[in-house]
Amino acid sequence: RISKGEGRRKMPKFDPMTGELITEETTEQEPKKSHKMAIIVSIITGVVVLLGILAFVLAAVLLSNPRTAVEKACAKTFSEGGYLYDTCRDFQGFEKDYTVTSNIKIAIQSEYSDGSIILYTQLGVDGKDKQLAGTMAYNSAWINIPEIEYKLQIDANEVRLQIPSVDSHVFTYNYTEEKHGYLTEIASAEDLQAIDDVLKMIYSSESSGDIKNTESAVKLMNWYRSLKVEKSDAGQFEVDGNIRKCKGYAILVTREDMNRFREIYQEYVETAMTDRLHALGMSAEEYTEQIFADIQDMEDATIRFYVYQKELACVELEAAGDIYQVIFHGGDYRTQNMEILVNGAVVCTIEGTLAGDEESITVDLSGNHVEVTYNRSTEAYDIKSENTYEKIEMNGILSVGSKEIRLTVDQFALEGEADYTLSGDIAVTKGAVIDTMKGEAFDIGNASEAEYDELFDDLNQLLYGLLGY
Repeated sequence: RISKGEGRRKMPKFDPMTGELITEETTEQEPKKSHKMAIIVSIITGVVVLLGILAFVLAAVLLSNPRTAVEKACAKTFSEGGYLYDTCRDFQGFEKDYTVTSNIKIAIQSEYSDGSIILYTQLGVDGKDKQLAGTMAYNSAWINIPEIEYKLQIDANEVRLQIPSVDSHVFTYNYTEEKHGYLTEIASAEDLQAIDDVLKMIYSSESSGDIKNTESAVKLMNWYRSLKVEKSDAGQFEVDGNIRKCKGYAILVTREDMNRFREIYQEYVETAMTDRLHALGMSAEEYTEQIFADIQDMEDATIRFYVYQKELACVELEAAGDIYQVIFHGGDYRTQNMEILVNGAVVCTIEGTLAGDEESITVDLSGNHVEVTYNRSTEAYDIKSENTYEKIEMNGILSVGSKEIRLTVDQFALEGEADYTLSGDIAVTKGAVIDTMKGEAFDIGNASEAEYDELFDDLNQLLYGLLGY
């Protein structure tokens, strides 16, 4: 059933310096410098939002009462997994208040130098307000940097930074007001505006999750339901060690369907991202064009689902002369052993086994070999990854509860051009930890040249003292 495609879809090209998409227009003229950084961040944010929308549609299909054989097969196929899947599924997640804490020690060995870095970080998120705090230190044969403490906060109006180990000032920067100090003499208005725009994006709580409660959600579901699922020819695939005859179903997604999806997304952008786009000087149409640039001229595509015993045996996408397949070979559960093929050539394999309380998963992808083992009783994991250039080994404990997920790294070793070893732990817990900064404020945007000179003199003396000069 697999045929060689006559041609491949053209892949988008990105500027290696800016990350921006290269089109015929952008190759002829430079983008405006004023908003370059903000536009890059905006495009990345847009891609995340788009993926969130697609995830919402898929979740709505899989978690609602399925109405078709395809929906039932999808729901059943992805409702079961191994021990690691069951462990992660127990994690309920958080809404708007949580804290991410990490305590990491990194040792570096190379032909040029040896050293160690100790990092403690704590990210607290309380709705829109955020604080990143922590300490860091570096030691080597060449230089020793003692522990430096820092706090970085952002709220609706300003960013605050304090480095108690170096200076008692609280450095403030208001990204919503015009600046009048020495900063306006050493930085252009365009650069300052770009910085302000990025900070507004960082602070904003707009996310793809909000689409659940919008009119766009209704339109997306109606769009999905407008796609007709029809019976197609049966297919034969290996499932549970035997060749099985599988029922076939097909969905045709036309260019008109994708254009309609794009229109719905653009309407969502106009509703949820108005302030951002205004700050960037972009329209919703221009923004959407950059997100959908790769598929705006897409030909009709066919998605085929092959079902065996009410679970997926294969999902096949045929578009632009190419055929992409995900084959579910099954085992203890349908997704345990899988293959991904492009035009009949295997590009990725996933193999799994369950033995007692231990699960093993092996992934081979483009020359990369990964082995993962997890014990559901001890919560111990072990990961090994190897390719032509480097080798990685990692082990520790993965503990998941309703209010916390904790990953302990007993050992992380990277062997390549330089050797790294790492140990520590990372935890995500419910509830935000945000401290109040105390100290004399230094207004970065409105301080005079004399105030800057005095500050730099004090900082130079402190830094030289810390470094032992």
